[in-house]
Amino acid sequence: MKKLFAFTLSVAIVVSACAFGGCSSGDIGVIDGNYLEANAVQLEEALAKIDTNNPFVETTDKENCYGFKFNAAFNGSYEMNQLMSTSFSTVVDYKLSLDSSGAYPDLAGSGKLTSDNKSTLTVGGTSVTQESKYGVTVYNDYDYVYLNVTAGEVGKFKISFYDLINGMLVGYNEDIDENLPEEGDTETPPEDLTIAGILDKLETAGVKTYLDTSDGVKVKISITQDSVDKLIDEVIDSMEGEITEESSTEIKALLSSLKFNSMKFDIYLAFSSEGKFLKFGTDMDIDFSLDASSLSPSESISIGEMRIVLKGGMMIEMFNRIVTIPEGIADDPSYIEMNGI
Repeated sequence: MKKLFAFTLSVAIVVSACAFGGCSSGDIGVIDGNYLEANAVQLEEALAKIDTNNPFVETTDKENCYGFKFNAAFNGSYEMNQLMSTSFSTVVDYKLSLDSSGAYPDLAGSGKLTSDNKSTLTVGGTSVTQESKYGVTVYNDYDYVYLNVTAGEVGKFKISFYDLINGMLVGYNEDIDENLPEEGDTETPPEDLTIAGILDKLETAGVKTYLDTSDGVKVKISITQDSVDKLIDEVIDSMEGEITEESSTEIKALLSSLKFNSMKFDIYLAFSSEGKFLKFGTDMDIDFSLDASSLSPSESISIGEMRIVLKGGMMIEMFNRIVTIPEGIADDPSYIEMNGI
């Protein structure tokens, strides 16, 4: 059970990194398959085939070495009436490997991030447009993350890997492992933590779950517009008595004006026939608008309709190679150390 928790936490860390980096157009996060909607029994039988004690496939290059490849590409836009508009496009490509065949484990990562951004602000009939482009080459070893910014604010920086991970895990309870059951424990989990209980909660929330077991195990989880509608209803209900009546009325009006032109958010997981992790992906196409007139600061400045578009995807998959980074980068004085991250 602890190994499964560690695996889940690892995936969560990478996904969190993606969320902060911005992520794609196209179907980069789609795992193809012949998916059929699954019930609780089918899902439980399928997930029982996953090797939770050792979910990762070892590479063929070197014993006790495995890695991950992370790709993401996202674009989006935000428009606020005739006052402001902004758009962005971000692409990430990163590879990470852990070689534990030697006396000491060797962690290495290498990749790039590029981002194009454009924003226009209109005041009194006059528009000002700003454009910016960023390019960052990233490496990491066991001690540091090295950033070589080649566009925008040019410079070289290095950040303590320990500080970075600590920052990402703010609020994580180090004692949580003590409360997890040991391997081999037969204690029955609470009903809402069983596969059937979880699936029931997903169905209640309007989330759809699909399976393809023709070759290994592939899972697809679709967050539908029905899911979002039910979430909005819960938010509105939860506000009763918590905020002022005036604020409650404004927020309800804002949420009630929400209109979707498109709503797709799919999550994918794929495991081999031996129960080994292969891929994790997300694919999204969200386009919605809402009337934000109630938030206007004055009668002369009307926010009006806001529209937000987010499209893209990400994929994390096993990487059967050992990553190399520039020799001597740890002692390169051109990288400025950043503390307190």
